[in-house]
Parts: sequence; C-alpha cells; structure tokens
Amino acid sequence: MLLPVFLSVWLGCGLMGEQGVPKEQINADMHDKTIQVKKGSSSSGMENWEFKTDFLRCFAPVNEETKVTESNAEMVINVNSSKYPTESGITKVMSGKILLRYKNENGKWLLEGIEPKDALTAVLEMDKAIEFSRSSAPLCRHFSYEDERR
Repeated sequence: MLLPVFLSVWLGCGLMGEQGVPKEQINADMHDKTIQVKKGSSSSGMENWEFKTDFLRCFAPVNEETKVTESNAEMVINVNSSKYPTESGITKVMSGKILLRYKNENGKWLLEGIEPKDALTAVLEMDKAIEFSRSSAPLCRHFSYEDERR
C-alpha cells in the first residue's frame, strides 16, 4: 500500500526530474556555434570559441541551475573543450559554465540562444593539457564528443 503512494509522490513531485533537452541534441546544437568567452584569467579581453573546431568536448548539466518546464528549458552545463595541439605541444582549451535557452515547439526542443556564464580560455603546454584532460573525466562521463579526424 505504501509503495504505490511512494512511487506516485516520487514521480509526481519531480524527484525523477524533468529530462529536458537530450545530451546528444545539446552537443549537436553547440557544435556549429561560436561564443565569446573571457580570454584567460585576465579581467580584460574576450575571444571567440568555435565549437566546430574543437577535437574534444565534454559536458554535464549543473542541475541546481537548470530550469525545465514543458515549454522552456534553461540548461546550464559545465563544459571542457579543447583544440588540437600545435606542433609545439600547445593546446588551447575552454572551460566553464554555459547557458543554453530552449523552447519546446510541438514536442521538439529548439535552441533559442547560447551564452557563456563563467567560461574562459587558456593556452596549455603538454603536461598541463594532459592534466586538463584528466580533470574533464567527470564531465566526459555524462557526455563526450571526440572529433573523428583524430
């Protein structure tokens, strides 16, 4: 008798959570976008980050900052993205939170906007780039895109 009540409360109260936008769609929607992010840790300077030129992209939702209703979704994700290393072993990376705004039209999520929250870029030498890749592991467990040209 308690089990049906527990299940209905658990499912009905949203403890299972609104699923929102599928992670594969988020990745596809980001892939052809360019966002302007803070350049390094300096207080000045911005630069464009083109997701279509990264070779590794991992992300995971920030559940406590994500809002999903039947008609709208504000998906906040933590992203780690990196470009191919140069011949000198330098790798350009971007990490931080990004906000994706979606609208649900006829059961389909449509991206309306993408903006950085605290994302920034860095240029890393080989040893730091390996460390960056290792630190990306928790995000990569949720979703990982790797360029097939690799």
